[in-house]
Amino acid sequence: MRVFWAIVGLLAVVTAVMLLRGGADKIESVSQTDVSVNQVASAPTVTVNLPKAETVEVIETESPTSKPSDVPTSQSTDEATALANDLMTAAEKGTAPVVPASQPEAAAAGGQHNPTPAAPKAYDAKVDPAAMELAKHSKIEQQPDGSVLIDNKFTVRGSGTAEDPYQLSWDLLTSASETYQPRLGLTQVPQRVNMLNGKHVKITGYMAFPLAQMEAKEVLIMLNMWDGCCIGIPPSPYDAIEVQLAEAIPYDKRRFINYGTLTGVMKVDPYLVNDWLLGLYLVEDGKLDFGL
Repeated sequence: MRVFWAIVGLLAVVTAVMLLRGGADKIESVSQTDVSVNQVASAPTVTVNLPKAETVEVIETESPTSKPSDVPTSQSTDEATALANDLMTAAEKGTAPVVPASQPEAAAAGGQHNPTPAAPKAYDAKVDPAAMELAKHSKIEQQPDGSVLIDNKFTVRGSGTAEDPYQLSWDLLTSASETYQPRLGLTQVPQRVNMLNGKHVKITGYMAFPLAQMEAKEVLIMLNMWDGCCIGIPPSPYDAIEVQLAEAIPYDKRRFINYGTLTGVMKVDPYLVNDWLLGLYLVEDGKLDFGL
């Protein structure tokens, strides 16, 4: 390419000289001059001195010499050609190409992969058959003081009415986890818990109100203290009750209070997402008594 431009430059210089020296007749003689490309290319240096022009040098250049490291080997060329052919074929068919195992980077960047998903982990849920049977048919015994003993373990007072609600313990509510964990294949809600559905209940615990509401219509009653962020123990579906309040509570009344007693109608209503239990207990038209 440099030789070509050297020839063009030389012709331009010669034309300029002939114009300065004498006119159109000499231009015709220049056009008739047989300029050999091979002679021009073989000349190492041509220098033309003009009266009012700079010296123009045409230097013969050699073709660039390729370094040994820049020359691809036949093996790498064949691999590149094969990969290019695979990519063109895949583009025509709309499928992903199979990347050779010798190219892990290309495979990680988007090569063909196994579309078969891995099998889910199998959980081995070991449950006492007697506990499962007891969950289906709870044993209820009347006590002399008017309370009832359920399954020889949980004491409940009250009759489940608005005037005399069941007085619940957190041990009774958390016992549902023994036989009800859907993600592990345990789907039996204990009868001692199901019997609370639709009944008036009373329970004492910690409270967490919505943070961005001036008047709260909802509250979370929990076994453990939790501030809704980073202080305390976050609740589980078994030790927390979602409450819809009968009356909204203003911020100035609740901001320094986090413990109280709840009364309302209990609903045992499991809330599942892909067999993960997110909620279990609800109370509608709840009322709060602050303090112990």
